[in-house]
Amino acid sequence: MRNAALHEKYGAGAHWLQHPTEYGARFSSLVPESSTICDIGCSQGRDIRFFRAQGHSPVGIDISLPDLQQARPSVVAADAHLLPFSEATFSGLFMINVVHYLSNPEAAMREAYLALEQGGVIQLHVNRQIIADGVVDFETSEEEIAALVGDFRVDSTYEFDRHDIEPEPHTHKILELVLRK
Repeated sequence: MRNAALHEKYGAGAHWLQHPTEYGARFSSLVPESSTICDIGCSQGRDIRFFRAQGHSPVGIDISLPDLQQARPSVVAADAHLLPFSEATFSGLFMINVVHYLSNPEAAMREAYLALEQGGVIQLHVNRQIIADGVVDFETSEEEIAALVGDFRVDSTYEFDRHDIEPEPHTHKILELVLRK
């Protein structure tokens, strides 16, 4: 894990379970109808259920077994650094609120690239900063973002702030990237 202290500080509140479903709705509009998609870092599977209701064939992965037990069906216990899928398996990959916890985000993005079919899309949220009580707890540099993008084509970028109150008030300064293989 890239930042175990960060995960310990914010993970206890599992605030990501309260994130807006608009992220999933935006992603669903980016992929063709009935797409095979993967939610990398699916937690308890809320977005998987949403994607299934939209007519997609979703699979979720997460490294947290307790979360996965609540997310069934269509989930796999796996590490984003070594995806257990064949090349070109998915039309789309959804990776929200994950990359800042990974020990090697660039390796995970290379795995994502391999798992994505040609022309496929990934929606990725990168925390530019996480701020609590005026203190920057986490930051991603422009160089790190460029390394994440790698061989993908950038279709769009969108920057916004999200304010969470659990387990303590903090603000995410997020860069949403839509990338295409």
